[in-house]
Amino acid sequence: METQEYLEKTHKVLKEILDHVVEICEQNGFTYFLAYGTALGAYRHKGFIPWDDDIDISLPRDDFEALIEYMKTHEDPDYSLQYYHNEKNYFLMFPKVRKSNTFFGEEIVAGLYENNGFFIDIFPMEYVAKENIKKVAANNRRYVFYNHILKFRSCRDFYKKKEGALRFLIDRVISSFYRNTSNEELIKKLETLCSREEAKQLESQVVVYNRSKTVNETIYYNVDKLHSAIYSNRRITFRYVDWTVHKQQEYRHGGVFYDVSPQHLIWDDENYYLVAFDEKEKRTKHFRVDKMRDMDILDRKRSEEAVNDPADPAGFAKKTFGMFGGTDLQVRLRCRDHLAGVIIDRFGSDVWMVPQDDGTFFASVTVTVSPQFFGWMTAIGSDMQLAGPEDVKEQYRQYLLSVLHGYEET
Repeated sequence: METQEYLEKTHKVLKEILDHVVEICEQNGFTYFLAYGTALGAYRHKGFIPWDDDIDISLPRDDFEALIEYMKTHEDPDYSLQYYHNEKNYFLMFPKVRKSNTFFGEEIVAGLYENNGFFIDIFPMEYVAKENIKKVAANNRRYVFYNHILKFRSCRDFYKKKEGALRFLIDRVISSFYRNTSNEELIKKLETLCSREEAKQLESQVVVYNRSKTVNETIYYNVDKLHSAIYSNRRITFRYVDWTVHKQQEYRHGGVFYDVSPQHLIWDDENYYLVAFDEKEKRTKHFRVDKMRDMDILDRKRSEEAVNDPADPAGFAKKTFGMFGGTDLQVRLRCRDHLAGVIIDRFGSDVWMVPQDDGTFFASVTVTVSPQFFGWMTAIGSDMQLAGPEDVKEQYRQYLLSVLHGYEET
């Protein structure tokens, strides 16, 4: 079936499920909202995002629980609720409403569920007092951790086949919940999902600094190759991309291949980095894993400097990346065009950027106004200027003056 025809039929079935849930909500006075990509599609496309194939809705916690209870006690031959109470292998933290007599194939749960019909996802919305936000965020990390454990236990066959995904998820679980105290115990438990040889490779775990985030699928393959290269003591080659001011990716240095000895993988500031030794330049470098392309493992051993490197990788991360505590404010930066990649790497591809005619662009970003932020700007130099607001500019002036004052002759 052609992709467009498949999407049209999928959208039709999903709309039928949504209509059924909406009818229940409106009959019972349950408040509901379209959520995530579904809300974006309704606003931007007046329907589905053209390439989207799911629907998400959310309800305030009380109405969410009432909807679950209603569907448990009012069975319908055409639609059914799927949740932990009626699907023993269900590992998600939210329920689905599925349409009977349909089939939606998902590799990760193949053969796992009894109910595999087309579905929409239902999410609860919590009321959180402002002063409790940090506590709730901490609890959420625990929920994410337990959800991953349930997923590993339920989908063993899937993760045994997806070696790169297994490594990536182990790194991700560690970085999202644990810090350095319980990693070994956790890895030992998760190693049961793979062979003994693969388990040995997993023991050379990722170094964690700050937190992780969801990334695109290409990282799975890069992470797998990097783990293999480090474990087998082999060099790697790859090409590297940068962002342009028009938010397009282009190869750095015209697409020349880098040849380095990989040393460590580091989670930092919501990104995955490779720390590697460049023998040609005789120094250690870091690379964003999601920006590495055409990677290959060479049949040459890593350099002695890389193998015998005594440096603490977590310490390297702390010196190289990250911004710390302060006040969050929106600021305007004026930058030379060649800094587009720096801005997008730091603040994401959705950052507001307006190119100018003089080889510069304005960027509006939310930052933690702190000495670390000012230090980051200062390190970049005169090609980046703080355009506003005025009170932050004044703070930056005072910061620079205080730095200069420390070098005045006495």
